[in-house]
Amino acid sequence: MSKPAPEALVPFVIEQNNATGAVSYWHGGAQQSEADSNGISLAEYNHAMYGLIRQARASRVLMIGLGGGTLATMLDRAGLEVVAVEIDPAIVELARSYFAMPDAIEIHVGDGARFLARETRKFDAIVLDAYSGAEMPAHLLTPAF
Repeated sequence: MSKPAPEALVPFVIEQNNATGAVSYWHGGAQQSEADSNGISLAEYNHAMYGLIRQARASRVLMIGLGGGTLATMLDRAGLEVVAVEIDPAIVELARSYFAMPDAIEIHVGDGARFLARETRKFDAIVLDAYSGAEMPAHLLTPAF
């Protein structure tokens, strides 16, 4: 397994709203996830992606980048097979500890581009939601990727 890139190790902050039970995850000054007390995303873009994936009738989804795991949780609860790749192992623990991400979700710690290059399974949908703070890693924005 390769060592995470230094930019992936930026400190993160967990914030809980005591009135609502909502939990937010901030990384590198940018909000990465927000969920209610049941682990359901409060981010509109996650619901849009969820709707598109369900509309496409996908059954196996690859996620590159995990964040709080809220989209993965929503897809898993709908009965989809979810495979996620996250470069920072601390983020995987964060998703399980603070955002109720189910243990059934298959997680790989490492670089998403490297995982995709060697993976032989076919996926019905691939979600690219990998950020280091507010920026997507440059190698995930190249034509080669």
